[in-house]
Amino acid sequence: MMLQQQFEHAIIVGGSLGGLMMGLALSRSGYAVTILERADSSLRNGAFIRLHTKPYSNSEIERELSNLASNGNNNVEAWSVIQERLLNAIAKEPGITLQHHTPIVSIGQNESSAWATSEKEQTFKGDFLIGADGYRSIVRRYLSPDKPFADYAGYLVWVGKVEKKLLQKKDWKKRQLSNAYFNDSAAGTLTTAMMPGIEGRTNPGQRWIDFCWFDHSHNQLLSELGVLKDGTTQHSLYGEASGFAAGRTITNQPSPLEQRR
Repeated sequence: MMLQQQFEHAIIVGGSLGGLMMGLALSRSGYAVTILERADSSLRNGAFIRLHTKPYSNSEIERELSNLASNGNNNVEAWSVIQERLLNAIAKEPGITLQHHTPIVSIGQNESSAWATSEKEQTFKGDFLIGADGYRSIVRRYLSPDKPFADYAGYLVWVGKVEKKLLQKKDWKKRQLSNAYFNDSAAGTLTTAMMPGIEGRTNPGQRWIDFCWFDHSHNQLLSELGVLKDGTTQHSLYGEASGFAAGRTITNQPSPLEQRR
């Protein structure tokens, strides 16, 4: 109760799943919330996720948000589906302001407030500030200037999806929709899962195949491209560089990997 009296307005830097969930939780606890997201409002493609429906506590808000995000099931779902649910819920919350196209370049605080300043020199002020802005977090750099970057996990992750009908039938066994395929090799670990296709179609040949490749075979290349330095991640593998990597070490022909993000 004391916390509620002391802090009333939250600034959240980052509007992906974590930032959206945090915003909803705070709003439903009585706080005014401003969420600042650097990207546009388009939904993220090429990634799938499974959410646990069982909450870790008996909090009513936690149960509500768990059910909202997962739609009450434990199925693997497209990231964009979950993101859309959360965005629709955000739009109905009068206490939340979500602002896209707002890259944050600096943050600060004093004894009474915290603030974030955007690329366009807008300043957003609140009683406290939360970082949900990923591994390039500007909040992390402020709080831990001695360790501004995240440690490298040891592998690069390629994620994406491809229509099953585009692949040769001999390469895929018939599997139930919920089953996953795992393949370990010198190049890393490839996981795939059958997902409903366009308009939720589940018939054979009309589904998506979601893939996630945990690739530890290109660490030297990542160092050459400047993505890695002294064991820490400096930035993502940008479009031009990833095209170079694909042409040089993965494949010389167009493939479903070109749909990766």
